[in-house]
Amino acid sequence: MTDFDPSIRNIEDYRRVYDYSIKNTDHFWDSVARKKIYWRKPWDIKSNWNFNTAEISWYLGGSLNVSENCLDRHIKNGLARKPALIWVGNDPNEERVYSFEELHREV
Repeated sequence: MTDFDPSIRNIEDYRRVYDYSIKNTDHFWDSVARKKIYWRKPWDIKSNWNFNTAEISWYLGGSLNVSENCLDRHIKNGLARKPALIWVGNDPNEERVYSFEELHREV
């Protein structure tokens, strides 16, 4: 199967990606997982599902670290000082912006 680009930059891309996701579900999610997520160990089985028993599993045998995907890879790509999280308290005037670097230190 050909390589698929799941990137969305405009409404035309959205329509193209959505249409592809409906017609080629497994290949779509394979493309997204490979291009958007860092895997410590790739999966052995992409998907296993049974809609009759509502048993659905994805990326069986794969291993990843959520913190690496949410923080480390962005820091490595030069975004260390860019906003990663904006926290707003119960009082809307209470706000804190964490950079990727600051959030990494906190976790």
